[in-house]
Amino acid sequence: MNLAYSSAREAAAELKKRYFPGLHVLPYNRFNVESSTHWWLSPTGDKAAFRLGKYILTTDGEWLKERTLFCGWNIEKGMAHAGSWPASNVMNKSWHWHDFVPVTNEPLVQMIAEARTAVDADLQLVVCAAVPGGQSAHIVMQVSGSRLKPLAYQPGDNILVNLARTADMASFSDELRKLNGPPTAWHWLDVRIGQAFSLNPKGPNQLEACAKMLKAFARRVHS
Repeated sequence: MNLAYSSAREAAAELKKRYFPGLHVLPYNRFNVESSTHWWLSPTGDKAAFRLGKYILTTDGEWLKERTLFCGWNIEKGMAHAGSWPASNVMNKSWHWHDFVPVTNEPLVQMIAEARTAVDADLQLVVCAAVPGGQSAHIVMQVSGSRLKPLAYQPGDNILVNLARTADMASFSDELRKLNGPPTAWHWLDVRIGQAFSLNPKGPNQLEACAKMLKAFARRVHS
């Protein structure tokens, strides 16, 4: 599928204008907006929007082909302890992560199935993890019903090794719950569920399909 835009920023602005007027368009790097490859549609304009459920549009990812944009639902887990990072990076009870983990089995399968009908293709499940300043790890899986098919894996410090071995959403949910808490107290986790679109301003514009896919997760995108 294709989005007829030249950047994640442009696509995010059009999604807000046409389909999500109540959300805020935020760059990953507010000090260098032009070079930001991550953009969010967030319920708040607060710079600490990472605690919320939101939509992500990004061209950054080793597994993504050139001129490809990943668009999807984004949930983040912050640090469990204070450190050299801002206090706002330390997770508390207000973080959407706490609401997300309990729905990672059957409720999530149902949301993904609804999202799939919009794009007529299997979605991708992406998990990234890193200790600040350390080597990052990531897994990318294709979701087909409740089954998972591995597409890419970067082991990093091996924190995601058991997640990478899961073959269905039930086992994925079990392993994510095991990671939640002390095992990842010093790791930032980033979960994304969505679809990759080619970026070609001269190609067909399937922004409506993208928006319908995102709206399958709308009830989970809140402050």
